[in-house]
Amino acid sequence: MINNLIVWLLGALVLACSPREIAIVSSMTFNSQYEADRTYHTNSKRSVYYDQSHTRTLTFKNGDTLIVEDDGRVTSVMYRLDFYNWSGKQKHANAIYDGVDSAFKRKTIRITLNEFEKEKFALVTSEVMDGDYNPAADSVWTYYKYLDPNK
Repeated sequence: MINNLIVWLLGALVLACSPREIAIVSSMTFNSQYEADRTYHTNSKRSVYYDQSHTRTLTFKNGDTLIVEDDGRVTSVMYRLDFYNWSGKQKHANAIYDGVDSAFKRKTIRITLNEFEKEKFALVTSEVMDGDYNPAADSVWTYYKYLDPNK
């Protein structure tokens, strides 16, 4: 019973950090720009949708810098932390950025994927305002859409 559980957990870990997802996250967070679509507050289970007067934009530069703009004003400049899996060889599919926020001393953002249709992915962030990333502390998830520079 315990052996089956361990095998299942290891299998889930491998699937959660598959090379395909790692490649997608890397390409989605390299020299690209995204605009927030909505924010979901897990503690209160409510969604806030963005409009023309309230916007949030994520701009990725060179794969290691993240610029966060709220309503056209830069509020954070963050840098990617390198996280590796238990073997130390493969990066996690989730990208974690850490930096200084204009309203908070420090902020950590985790970038992940939301597969809303088969083979179509949306960028999703979860934010921690008080320092190191801690999944138990997450309460704000934001969903983004890609801003095509050719439009």
